[in-house]
Amino acid sequence: MLFETEKKAETFIKFNSDEIAEETGYKPERSYFCTYCGGWHITKERTKSAKSVETGTKKQSKIIKIINRFLLYVCSKTSFLPHL
Repeated sequence: MLFETEKKAETFIKFNSDEIAEETGYKPERSYFCTYCGGWHITKERTKSAKSVETGTKKQSKIIKIINRFLLYVCSKTSFLPHL
């Protein structure tokens, strides 16, 4: 599920976690911000695992590299600085 804000995700957990646990056997424990989609999700995990932190860091590094390559390309084709 995707939520626009942390508050909306936490409110969803507050009012729906028991029902979800009854239906699925898993109780949502917390929300987290997703760097991939820019939204908030819920998870049954109480804390971030070292693996999820590492994966998020790798994704952020990859995104930064892509943006840098794009900016280098754009800057080589045009000039964003005003002509003095």
